[in-house]
Amino acid sequence: MVRGCMLDAAHDSGVTIVRFPAGSWGDHNDVKTYQIDQFMAFAQKVGATAIFHVRLLDGTPEQSAEMVCYTNIEKKSNVHIGPSETNQLYLMMN
Repeated sequence: MVRGCMLDAAHDSGVTIVRFPAGSWGDHNDVKTYQIDQFMAFAQKVGATAIFHVRLLDGTPEQSAEMVCYTNIEKKSNVHIGPSETNQLYLMMN
């Protein structure tokens, strides 16, 4: 994810929301649990709210539900699912 030397800079930048995955990569690839774990750890270290891009292009509601189940039940996070302003679905971890 982010090299150790850059973590302080990311934290000090004042970023309050980070999103993963973004862009077309997120539309064409399935997110793996280890990627979720790395991203959630990064968001926590920089003090930001994590937003997960739910794959709508060739994705399924079941895949979205699995992501929520993994983050909320297995990892005991507080993830919400909802539409963004551009009508994309997202998962938000507070």
